[in-house]
Amino acid sequence: MQSDSDSIKQHISENETIIQKLNEQLERRTNEIKIIQSISDEIINSLDPESIFNRSMQLLDEVFGFHHSHILLKKENEDVLYVVACHGYENSGLGAEVKYGEGILGTVARHKKIMRVSGIQSKLRIVKMMTADESKSESKKLPGLPKVDSQMVIPLVVDQRLIGVYSVESEDIGAFKAIDELILKLVGSQIATAIENAMLFKKQERLVEAYRRFVPEELHEMLGKESILDIKRGDQVQGEYTILFSDIRGFTSISEQMTPQQNFDFINEYLGFIVPAIKKNGGFVDKYIGDAIMAIFPNKPADAVRAAREMTKNLAEFNRVIQSRSENFTQIKSGIGIHTGTIMAGIIGADERFEGTVISDAVNIASRLESLTKEMSCAIIASDAVVRTLSAEERGNCSELGDVNVKGKKNSVRIYKLDD
Repeated sequence: MQSDSDSIKQHISENETIIQKLNEQLERRTNEIKIIQSISDEIINSLDPESIFNRSMQLLDEVFGFHHSHILLKKENEDVLYVVACHGYENSGLGAEVKYGEGILGTVARHKKIMRVSGIQSKLRIVKMMTADESKSESKKLPGLPKVDSQMVIPLVVDQRLIGVYSVESEDIGAFKAIDELILKLVGSQIATAIENAMLFKKQERLVEAYRRFVPEELHEMLGKESILDIKRGDQVQGEYTILFSDIRGFTSISEQMTPQQNFDFINEYLGFIVPAIKKNGGFVDKYIGDAIMAIFPNKPADAVRAAREMTKNLAEFNRVIQSRSENFTQIKSGIGIHTGTIMAGIIGADERFEGTVISDAVNIASRLESLTKEMSCAIIASDAVVRTLSAEERGNCSELGDVNVKGKKNSVRIYKLDD
C-alpha cells in the first residue's frame, strides 16, 4: 500500500511535469513572439519588393531551417501564380507560372489555407499531383528539389485577398510540423502585408511617372509644386522664358504617301532623334502638335539656341537612317523659331481632364518665326530678344533678316538667321 509520503511525492512530481510543460509552452510562445517581431521589424517598413522577398526567406531559414523555398505572387486579374524569388535552388525559375488548382501551390492559392505534405516519394502514383513540378509552365520550370519528400505551402493573404504563396520543401520525411502552422500563419500575414504595401508604392511610382509624361516635371517645378500630385486646375506662374517652335516642312504631302500606322511610326522615330536635344540643353517639351514641337527653356535663351542647332544635326542623322532603309525617301527639312518673352504657364481644362500649357504673345511670335523659316530659306530664326542676350561665340554666324510684323502685334519684331 502506497504511503501518504509516496503519494505526496508522486503528486509533486506530476505537478512539476505539468509546470515544466507549461514553461516549455510559454517559452515557445515567447520565442514565437520574438520571431514575429523580428520579421516584422525587418520587412514591414521596406518598400522594395525584392528586398522583402529575399529577407523573408532568409529569416525563415535562420529560424526554422527552411533551406529551400520560393515565393509566388498572384497575377493581377488572373487566377495564376508566378515565381518572383527563390532561396537555396540552383534553378531560380523566375517567371514560371502555376494556375489555381494545380498541384500543392495551386490548391493553396484556391483555398487560401496552409497545406503540408509528407512522404511524397512513397506516394509514387500521386507524385505528379503533389509536387510543384506538375505545375511548371511550358517555357519555365519551377524551382524544386529532385527528391522532395516534404512540402509546405503558406498562403499570403491580406483582408481575405490572396497576394501569393510561400513554398518550402525538404528531402526529409515529416520535416514540417503542425505545431509550426500558427506562427507561420502570422508570419505569412506579415509578409503579405509588407509585399502589398511595397507593390502599392511601386504602382504609385509608376502612375506618377506616367503622369509626368503628360504634365512635365519641369512645369510643376515652375509652378512651385513638390510633386505632380499637388497640381490642380488653375495653378499658374508668370515669368520670362524662351519658347522654341519646330515643325517639319511640307509634312502633309509626305504623310499622304503613308498609312496611318506608318505616319505614327515615322513621327515617333523622328521625335526620338530630335527631342533629346531639348532636354539635354535645359528645356522641356510643353506639347506636341502633330509633327510640331513646342518647347520651353526656363533658364537662358542660349540654351534654346544650342538645342536648335543640335536638333538640325540630329535631323540630318535621321535623314541618313531613313535613306538607308528606303532609296525613294525624300529627305525632310524642318524650321525652328525662337523667341524670349513674358509668358503665363499653368494648368487649364475641365474637371474631367486638364493639362499644362503656356499662354502668351511670346508663344505666338515663336510660332510665327518658325513659319517664316520656309519663306526666308533658313533653318533657324531667332528674335532680337533672344540674340541680344547671346555672346559673340553663342551667336556664331548670325545675320539680320530685318523687321517683321506679327499678327495681333502693333510693333514689328527684328529677326535673325542663325547658322545651323
